Amino acid sequence: MNKKNEIGQETRDRVWTTMVRLNEFTYRDVSGACGIEERRVGVLAREWTDDGRLERIEPDGALRARCRIVQPDPEPVVEPQPEEAGFRRAQTRHGNMWAVMRRFRAFSPTDIAAIATTDEITIDQAEALKYCRLLVDAGYLRTVQRQKRDRREPRFQLIRDTGPQPPSERRVRAVWDPNTGDFAVVSKVAS
Repeated sequence: MNKKNEIGQETRDRVWTTMVRLNEFTYRDVSGACGIEERRVGVLAREWTDDGRLERIEPDGALRARCRIVQPDPEPVVEPQPEEAGFRRAQTRHGNMWAVMRRFRAFSPTDIAAIATTDEITIDQAEALKYCRLLVDAGYLRTVQRQKRDRREPRFQLIRDTGPQPPSERRVRAVWDPNTGDFAVVSKVAS
């Protein structure tokens, strides 16, 4: 069996779509965003490099070679369909980022920013990192790889998937009781 037949068309389309969105990437970047093995990403990347769709970039001192898209549209880029379970794109900043988190096994802020950006909503890496850190603090994500200075960005994993609606920070009106050490949430808005 040759390598083309070994990797299904759906996987090939998903990997290509991710590569096009990231534009410049390592195999690990794409593997984490797509939830497939780095080895399989490498097979496809080498095939597409031979076809002239990608080029390898090897910056000085890098441990991992990077690739870049040369021809962005040789194949149709298949977007996830809204009916796909767990990947409904609610056109909000948090909604788009949450949908990506629910879809992929592990991800970095760059993955989130690249995949959650649409024609209507642009999400940058700093915003994606801020949302990821908020969800780590709230117990929805865990850090699977810590940031290491400027050489490597953090990677996260979803550990508490509560459904398609995105968790978001809210400011709540409450009363503090120092006698009990508790907050009592005020449910009515003061008039």
